[in-house]
Amino acid sequence: MQPRSLFDTTAGIAPKKGKTGDGPGESVVVLTVVVHPDVGRIGERSLLTMLPGKSVGLSRAEPYFAQPGAGGGEPLLDPFLSRGPVMLTGKTDGSVVLDASGTRTKVKTNGSTIRKQQTFTVPQLDYGVILILADRITLLLHLAKPPHAQCTEKYGLVGGSSAMARLREEVTRLADQDIPVLLRGETGTGKELLAQALHKYGPRKEGKLVSVNLGAIPSGLETSELFGSIRGAFSGSVSAQEGYFRAAQGGTLFLDEIGEASSDLQRNLLRAVENGEIFPVGSQQPVKIDVRLISATDADLEAEAMEGNFKDPVYYRLAGYEIWLPPLSQRRDDIGRLFMHFAEKDLASIDATSKLEPPDKDTPQWLPAELGARLCAFHWPGNVRQLRNVVRQLVIANRDSPQLTETPKVKYLLDQAEPPPEARPQKKKYCKPSEITREELLAAYEANAFEPKATAAQLNISRTSIYALIDKTPGIQTAADLSDETVEQAFEQCNGDVEAMSARLKVSERALRYRIKKLKLND
Repeated sequence: MQPRSLFDTTAGIAPKKGKTGDGPGESVVVLTVVVHPDVGRIGERSLLTMLPGKSVGLSRAEPYFAQPGAGGGEPLLDPFLSRGPVMLTGKTDGSVVLDASGTRTKVKTNGSTIRKQQTFTVPQLDYGVILILADRITLLLHLAKPPHAQCTEKYGLVGGSSAMARLREEVTRLADQDIPVLLRGETGTGKELLAQALHKYGPRKEGKLVSVNLGAIPSGLETSELFGSIRGAFSGSVSAQEGYFRAAQGGTLFLDEIGEASSDLQRNLLRAVENGEIFPVGSQQPVKIDVRLISATDADLEAEAMEGNFKDPVYYRLAGYEIWLPPLSQRRDDIGRLFMHFAEKDLASIDATSKLEPPDKDTPQWLPAELGARLCAFHWPGNVRQLRNVVRQLVIANRDSPQLTETPKVKYLLDQAEPPPEARPQKKKYCKPSEITREELLAAYEANAFEPKATAAQLNISRTSIYALIDKTPGIQTAADLSDETVEQAFEQCNGDVEAMSARLKVSERALRYRIKKLKLND
């Protein structure tokens, strides 16, 4: 049997205009492998390019699957799948009818078995329909764009989705450029990873990449941290401080959470970008800098600018080139590949990569189809970072088992999976921070582990507004409000456990780590 091209027009459903989040162009219906007994097949896909009214069969022998952008390929080949196919038929309105009446293969979606026919609409296909075949193989039936060229996982960016292909193209375009770049996207989408790629393959790759999280620097210290200071510039300043800009001289400075920058810091950033010089705190002499700036934020900078919290000139200077990173919920066809990418690392760390070998008929497959379906159905508010933590939890908890099973923590998480967007209730929106009650603020602050940024996102207000609310609300504080003595005492009482300190003091764990570092309590 000779493999055929994924673009074989006799094996699919007609292309149509679809919403894939990757700009203009035609989308086609695609089957992507989320789980397969042979984990090497995970991430493969088949582009179904057939005229409406025509059908394609889905069985152990058809259609052909291959990695995105590659030619050839092979069918699913699992002996537990029937030779009698499940039929997929395209309709003129763009929907797809799945007919399981002529096959012995059990087909499930959303926990229910399809015994006859089920129609999937364009919005459902756009979101992605999860199919489980014979309790062994999990597929995502969805819309995507055909790759324009060979898709390789270069620049350290994992995944074969249209969104990832676009990001790789962006890095390639910027490879010989030395302009400021602004990365936009939700937390956990990989902005720092993309910044690393832009530096590594950019014109300053021989220099340093210095990464700074502005959200972790206590209010009032941002200017000295970035631009440095001279000795005696402020109380407690016993020596000169170089600052991050000078540390990155000749290289790249990555400023994460740029939306957290104070007004004073924004003014100094504007001077640094426009004139190529900085003034260390306490000094009247400018210092020339030669640094490429890459900034990142998950904030709505346009809204922040309208509220007067972020200056338009700063935004325009930092955004010499702007890249938007998609949330994981919009690249669900990458979830299986990402899972295996992280799992391979974790299994190697415990010398258990043998678990990834294709099982024989008497051995359970390491990654169950149902677990893969639940992972794919979850909405991942923490994006790739959250998926990475779940993979580690599963691998370590099941290190002595031949098959992955959900831990109580993972089960609780996946049980919270949201319905497709069209079935979700509308989230309450606040027009003004004054509409938020003290009880709502306290509940949201605790639910988000005392992180102001996450609390602001839940309440749909700006982060400037959340700090103003915290300041005027009795019984609530940030890590910056704590005295050094309070931090030191809690550190001793909790034996250095920062998570326990956060719960005791009811402040951000991340900001506490910054305070601990500054106080040198771990030295």
